[in-house]
Amino acid sequence: MTNYHSNIPASNPFTDAGAKKLLDAADVLDAVTSSYFITNENLEIIYYNQAFIQSLGLSAPKEVEGLRPGDVLGCINTQHSNGCGTSAKCQSCSFRQSISEALKSGEKVNNEVTLTHINNKMVAYQIQATPFVLDNSKFVSISSIETTANKRKLLMESVFFHDLINLSGSLSGYLDIIQNFEPAEVMSHLPSLKGIADQLLDEIVSQRQVARAEENRLEADVNEMAMQIFIEEMKSQTSFHPSFKNRNLVVEFEQENFSFYSDNRLLSRVLINMLKNATEATAKGNTVTLSIKKENDEILFAVHNKEFIAPEIQENIFNYGFSTKGAGRGLGTYGMRLLGENLLGGKVSFLSTPGIGTTFYLILPVIHPNTPLEHYSF
Repeated sequence: MTNYHSNIPASNPFTDAGAKKLLDAADVLDAVTSSYFITNENLEIIYYNQAFIQSLGLSAPKEVEGLRPGDVLGCINTQHSNGCGTSAKCQSCSFRQSISEALKSGEKVNNEVTLTHINNKMVAYQIQATPFVLDNSKFVSISSIETTANKRKLLMESVFFHDLINLSGSLSGYLDIIQNFEPAEVMSHLPSLKGIADQLLDEIVSQRQVARAEENRLEADVNEMAMQIFIEEMKSQTSFHPSFKNRNLVVEFEQENFSFYSDNRLLSRVLINMLKNATEATAKGNTVTLSIKKENDEILFAVHNKEFIAPEIQENIFNYGFSTKGAGRGLGTYGMRLLGENLLGGKVSFLSTPGIGTTFYLILPVIHPNTPLEHYSF
């Protein structure tokens, strides 16, 4: 079982009369099919029904008492903090905000909330937070229904159709323009047309990869790769992409060409997404740098541009569906972490500093964890 952070040991917050009132309602609440729990003013769980425990797959339900929602639900922000509510990102958490709003206003709050699980996957809930007072203390009852599948479907369709319409429109418009050109002139435009068609195919493959990774239906296809060849192939894939137009892409090696073991298509996907994000945020004429450094048994990829990301945006960078580009544009960074960590065995992060800019990092093992032993020599 996951080791969650506990803040205050669980204790009965009621008088005997108050506790009896709650216990009298327990059988009714356990009959409710949606997950249901109650928190005190500190957002610590002091009661839960069987549906809530069963949804978590817990074998020792008592371990929930005294914990906060993010600790119990496995929110990724609890991994490198002292638990739910102690990370900087917790201030923008819609789950916590809904409960706090109910406590403050004394009114019922209905909200759709999402969090990223410790396995890098998005989990969505439709929650209702209802405040009440018992024994002169404030509490909030939270009923929740998981809506992950529906949320994923709606957003994936939004992103998928947005990208396909844009690229198909570009291809159709291009063909309209050149249809009356002389054959020799048409031939000169074929590389650009192929570039758009390749982008169209790439977007379809990208959406399918993320969807399969979400459903645990995608596995890394590990092979030996030469870094120099891999980078040249990746640069070729980006040569006709509009995001890279009028921007300078510089690749820096700190070592001679070397071999490593990974999945070519997934690694290309993660790095190209990093490069696309960097170039789209970079003014025309400016430079985006991809640096590669091998240290012992790890490879560090770093994509840098000169733009600074505002703190309120940084807090949401890897959230499912969040994007500075508008509604339905938030699978890029989410996909980076999902593919880069869950399937490539690496670590995805970023650092953004005023006056210096933003760098996205991907740290990979030189030898992928799933590499068959016969594929390499010691």
